[in-house]
Amino acid sequence: MDQSFNTFLALGTSMEQKKDVSIVRHSAAHLLAHAISELYPNTKLTIGPATADGFFYDFLPEKNFKEADLPAIAERMREIAERGLPLGHKQISKDEARKLYKDNPFKLEIIDNLEGDTVGLATQGDFYDLCKGGHVDNTNKLKNFKLLGISGSYWRADRKGQP
Repeated sequence: MDQSFNTFLALGTSMEQKKDVSIVRHSAAHLLAHAISELYPNTKLTIGPATADGFFYDFLPEKNFKEADLPAIAERMREIAERGLPLGHKQISKDEARKLYKDNPFKLEIIDNLEGDTVGLATQGDFYDLCKGGHVDNTNKLKNFKLLGISGSYWRADRKGQP
């Protein structure tokens, strides 16, 4: 499978390959990050992978999120999905990535720990995020999701290690 998942997943379609489900979940994590960046522009994005049961994204917000924030976040995610933004992926130099993320110590740490001279960048509209790839081709394929909760964490599971 290439870097994008171009098959429309209609309601009731059987997704037999775990990789396909993972691609949808991974794309939904980017959708969540995109929504948070629009609603809370000073929030620092960290990482957001697909999991066996769904997806998550870790953030450092100016103020802690609450369960009561979930409906507004989900609504913004649906608005972005409705925009029908193409999801792309490209390689950029580490120097270019450092400039993009100059104000985000989490992303800078990730960039500095990656091997090679380039890093992957996922794009959807004017939103971009560090990424290795593997996405649906358009946000309009990400309309069916449910945000289940909020939890706290420490960067790299280290209470003292936050950049």
